[in-house]
Amino acid sequence: MSDLSALEGRIQILEDIEAIKKLKAKYFRCCDLRLPDEMADCLTDNVRVDYDKIGVFEDRKSFIAVFVELGCRDNIIDLHHGHNPEIEIHGDESATGFWELYFYTVDTDSKTARQLGGYYQDEYCKLNGEWRIRSTKFTSLSVQDYRLGEDGRLKTSFDAEVED
Repeated sequence: MSDLSALEGRIQILEDIEAIKKLKAKYFRCCDLRLPDEMADCLTDNVRVDYDKIGVFEDRKSFIAVFVELGCRDNIIDLHHGHNPEIEIHGDESATGFWELYFYTVDTDSKTARQLGGYYQDEYCKLNGEWRIRSTKFTSLSVQDYRLGEDGRLKTSFDAEVED
């Protein structure tokens, strides 16, 4: 392999990593701004989504339906902050990624809020030159719930799980 060919390969890996970062950022933006059609574009048709206690979905259509039901309501305000991506490219059309997540949601109807910490483990594939999420698994590590009590005071509870 020539030096130029090796350099082209290294550049392609960097471009693929950047494209996957943009893909995940778009996914988070679609979650927060309630954009189910754009979110669907981030996923393969046969995507597998494992959202811990929310459930496991074996295709894009069923996952988007639940997203619309749970997340696309006027009283829900979501903020997804993905951090510290670890992306590995496996050939020309396959990659894996690990992302930490800080998530905050507010339900204005019930006067509740939730802070969630955890991580995503993703698999990506390149289809027609574009990266897509092929599978994603979210694991929750900590949850802190808040609610406004009838006395006007903020109430909170905390739950954390430590993996063995």
